[in-house]
Amino acid sequence: MIDVRYERGVFLPQQNLWLDPWEAKDFAFVSHAHSDHIAPHREIIVSERTASLMRARLPGKRNEIILPFSQEKDVRGMRVTLFPAGHIFGSAQLFLRTENDSLLYTGDFKLRQGQSAEATEWTAAHTAYLRAIRPEILPLPSLSCE
Repeated sequence: MIDVRYERGVFLPQQNLWLDPWEAKDFAFVSHAHSDHIAPHREIIVSERTASLMRARLPGKRNEIILPFSQEKDVRGMRVTLFPAGHIFGSAQLFLRTENDSLLYTGDFKLRQGQSAEATEWTAAHTAYLRAIRPEILPLPSLSCE
């Protein structure tokens, strides 16, 4: 199982990767460009549209690892895929795959199709870390392992 810790933010210690931390970190995934998800990190994994919004909202130097949706890429020895989260323009979920495990971190997501965000996509994962779920509006889709 991929080790997930909460240390004033979600942290994957084996990967040395923070997920949407509100304080500046050396290496972080930023799911979208709302102010409660961005900080002046040194290096970030982001979607192209989130990177553009962050440049406008939080100018400064940072190394941006920009990933297209639905394409697995090697990032620092990790197999990472971003999937649309449907929350806002460019919002992304992070899917991390290791030799024996996988993790899906949703960030904020929305299941209803909107006019200003890409439609949400899902994938099976051994571990899912879900945020902003409102089951009274729409039920959570099945996220079982294959």
